[in-house]
Amino acid sequence: MRQRPRSCPATRSWRYSVEEGCIGIFAVGPGGALTFVGEEWTRGDYPRSFNFDPPGRFLYCCNQRADAVAVFRVDRRTGGLDFTGSYSPVGNPSIIVFLDLATVR
Repeated sequence: MRQRPRSCPATRSWRYSVEEGCIGIFAVGPGGALTFVGEEWTRGDYPRSFNFDPPGRFLYCCNQRADAVAVFRVDRRTGGLDFTGSYSPVGNPSIIVFLDLATVR
């Protein structure tokens, strides 16, 4: 399963996609044209999906076959990802969703 490219919620200047153990980083140009900027290793095997925390400061990557979630800090200026050192064991992670508990009744 391939995940569609996603924008960081904090800035629409960057798009990210996951493929073959890496997260691809693309700059969004005028008219929406994408330019490849670089990639970041997911620190695991078979990155199934990823998501951003609501403010867009961090990207969480579900490494399904590595049974872990890796966390990256998002550089809003360059679009780059910096591994935080947080690598949490989770059995077979396939998706990560954030829930705003302030809006739940």
